[in-house]
Amino acid sequence: MSFAPTLLAYVIISFIASLEAVVIYRLLVPRETGGIDLSWLLAADDGKASSGRLQLILFAFVIAGGFAYLTVKGNAFPVVDQTVLTLLGISSANYALGKAIDNQTPTNPKPPSDSKPQSDSTPPKDPKEP
Repeated sequence: MSFAPTLLAYVIISFIASLEAVVIYRLLVPRETGGIDLSWLLAADDGKASSGRLQLILFAFVIAGGFAYLTVKGNAFPVVDQTVLTLLGISSANYALGKAIDNQTPTNPKPPSDSKPQSDSTPPKDPKEP
């Protein structure tokens, strides 16, 4: 391997490692001093824990960790198995369906409590009023 590609590889790896160091530092410092807020990472819009988000994050980390391990062990990126893609797709679909159900608005609103039909006509305006 020649000198230029090796140097470029080390520069790219150093840049990525420095970005990772900045993110880890910002995760560890308090939010008031510029830290990253992770309180809503696993929470839904209402503030309660979301099992869909937890499952998606766990699957993503497990799969990424497995591929990182296999890459280091074999000195090459492993072939992505169809089963892994299916499991990740199921997890993503679970999260997406959960979001869709949470954000769904009722299609049949409650009818008014009184039985009188409501008229759509409004009384005529008084021409003297501005």
